[in-house]
Amino acid sequence: MSKKPVEITTTTELVPRDELDTAVLFEPEVLDAVLGKVRDKVIEVERDVSTPKGRKAVASLAHAVSRVKVAIDKRGKDRVALINAGRKTSKEMLTNLRDYAREPLTEWEAAEKKRLEAERIEKEKREAAELLAAEIDQAFDDAHAEYDLREREAAVAAREAELKAKEPEPQEEQEEAPLAEPQAEKSEPEPVAEEPEPEPEKLNKRHRQIIEMEAAGALTELLMDVMTDDEARDAADTVVSFVIEGKVPHIRIDYGEVKGAETC
Repeated sequence: MSKKPVEITTTTELVPRDELDTAVLFEPEVLDAVLGKVRDKVIEVERDVSTPKGRKAVASLAHAVSRVKVAIDKRGKDRVALINAGRKTSKEMLTNLRDYAREPLTEWEAAEKKRLEAERIEKEKREAAELLAAEIDQAFDDAHAEYDLREREAAVAAREAELKAKEPEPQEEQEEAPLAEPQAEKSEPEPVAEEPEPEPEKLNKRHRQIIEMEAAGALTELLMDVMTDDEARDAADTVVSFVIEGKVPHIRIDYGEVKGAETC
């Protein structure tokens, strides 16, 4: 096929404008057809550079091809911008719609998380209280065991002293001892009347009892959080007794000043 000495200077001479403005330009089949038509027209043109006119025609042909390229690229960019705007709009709307659809479940999950956290905290508090109660019970048991041991040791010592006192004196001492008149009966010792306590002593004793009762009451209120009322009262009384007897190191009861003692 011979070349045509045709001079192409405009874009429309390569491809009609309506084919570039079509909405389906970037469909693969449509774009291939447009590009094929442009290629065929360019190939058909005779490129003669032997004359100034021929050289000008070659330059015009190349310029026309460039303008087709720019036109298609611009339409592609416009199409991309339009698509991106549509993508942005649809993304925002559908995201909000998704959140709306899930809202009841999201609120339930938040409430459930809060409830589980509250249960965990309450469980930790309960376990701590149970551990404290167990430690207090163990301390009381140890103190009672020590107290019982000392009581038994004291009873054994008293019994040994009593038995030792009843042992007969050695024979030599009995022979050297002067004979005593036999006694018909061993008279019972007369009871000694108890002397009444002085008034200041009574006041002091009553004052100490009040202080001890207040201490036991305060301990009872503190222990009621981890024990029953009866257990708390018994435990408080035991602790106060141990403190009074000096069995708890570094702790004592401050009895303060006896009111009214100056006037007695």
